[in-house]
Amino acid sequence: MQIKHDRYPVWTFLIAMSFLVIWLIGLLPPILERFSYGGTADSIRFVYRILCHGSADRCPVLFGQPAAVCVRCSGLYLSIILGCALFFPLFRKRLKWKALVPASLFFTFIMGLQWLLELTEVINASPLLQVGTGFMCGTGLSLLLCKSIDMLRGNSTVS
Repeated sequence: MQIKHDRYPVWTFLIAMSFLVIWLIGLLPPILERFSYGGTADSIRFVYRILCHGSADRCPVLFGQPAAVCVRCSGLYLSIILGCALFFPLFRKRLKWKALVPASLFFTFIMGLQWLLELTEVINASPLLQVGTGFMCGTGLSLLLCKSIDMLRGNSTVS
């Protein structure tokens, strides 16, 4: 049985759901602490230190406690979810590798520049700016990831 190339690529949905689970687990610590599971919440925060700085002043607050994932990473995760589950399947045939790589690099550069300016205290970025740069970077990276996988699967060519 041959699969048509224009059908919805289910693997993109699976990638999106994986990132959704990762993001939701990052939001769990305040909820767990609310129900007296502080040890589990601390374990999640410890693991998330690999993925995100988790600074309390940069994380969404739930039940009076900060989540383990910051607002910038939340924007990144949400855009990866949308990019894989929605944007890539919709624009799959229109995405060109030669345009996608520079765009992804540019969006990643913008997020990195904003992070560097914050780190050096040149700017004090608002949570909205952090979510926005995270969203831009995640969108570019998700489309690049999906296009790469699509090419490896033989469903698309470099153009």
